[in-house]
Amino acid sequence: MAALVYALVLLALTGLAGWGTLRLLAQRSLVRSGLGLLFLFACVILPFFLGYGWAYGTLAAVLGAVVAGVQLFGKVGWLARVGLVVVIAFIAIEPAAWLWVDNLQTAERIGRCEGEVAIRTIEADHARDGHYPPDIHTVAVDSDRYESPSCPIYQNVDWLYRSGSQGYTVGYWNDWLLLGKHICLHTSGHQGWNCGLNQWGPFRPGETG
Repeated sequence: MAALVYALVLLALTGLAGWGTLRLLAQRSLVRSGLGLLFLFACVILPFFLGYGWAYGTLAAVLGAVVAGVQLFGKVGWLARVGLVVVIAFIAIEPAAWLWVDNLQTAERIGRCEGEVAIRTIEADHARDGHYPPDIHTVAVDSDRYESPSCPIYQNVDWLYRSGSQGYTVGYWNDWLLLGKHICLHTSGHQGWNCGLNQWGPFRPGETG
């Protein structure tokens, strides 16, 4: 019961923040515009206090902003109306965009951590056996000696791997949706990683290890 009351109060506050954002930003006052920006910040932050129900909080903020927009639409000029629509769109999109960017950063951290484990495993196998592992599955199996519990190989990573008698290239990629694939490659004999959008190097676009 307490959790339900908490959620309802938070939804009401988020909706009020959405309504107040437009009402305050529509005023020709520096102080009120500043308060409107604070309310806008609340519209972005408050939904995340609902945890996995953040989308309901965003919906409440959007509904509050739409109500204020309807109230103001006939009282302001066309430029202000465009501004109202932009603010409503920002309230609706920003939380999802923030989560998307956060997921990309998390995927990159995981990929880099697992990539470093893969490099150590490949180099160790070559030193021990005299040749590089034939595929990424072998690397994953042999990585038990080197992996960190926080980044075991194969966890949420799209791998790229190719080896030969003279060296190897290992990498991973993440899908950045409309931007394309963000790819990071490491080649034996070179330091660090070479990363970029849609830079597949010796691999076919979309290839996985």
